[in-house]
Amino acid sequence: MRSMLVVAFGMIVVVSLAPQDVKAEAQGDDLVRMSKLSISAFECSVVATDKKEDARLFEVGLAAGRKFLDGMNRLEPAERQKVEREVALIWLNKDSPSKDFVLGEVYQFVRERVFHELDYYQNEGGELAILNGNKGRMFLQKNCSLIQ
Repeated sequence: MRSMLVVAFGMIVVVSLAPQDVKAEAQGDDLVRMSKLSISAFECSVVATDKKEDARLFEVGLAAGRKFLDGMNRLEPAERQKVEREVALIWLNKDSPSKDFVLGEVYQFVRERVFHELDYYQNEGGELAILNGNKGRMFLQKNCSLIQ
């Protein structure tokens, strides 16, 4: 009888803990997805040939990045380490009082990386620019139109 009670108690403990573990894992998976969405949207924003699409994708990246940073701040240290193993290094060691400052750094890093992946040139104003044909090709290759 006593062993049945111990087994029953053990099952209750396992059942009561499982939803929290599943919830934490799902939250971690969602944060990893938000980090990837943010970076992809920023990349696509850089290569968008239409200013309206550029702005839309930038806003998607900004919103996803804010959700990612908010979520990371709410994680326990062990959960945070799990997520950090699966996100791009550019998110790590970005301690700043402002999420938007961090997102600006991430956007700038992504922008520079995209420019180095494509043929770029310096325009008359001294700014780096990408040839539209190259931008359009990368926009299609990255399936940027699918980002919502």
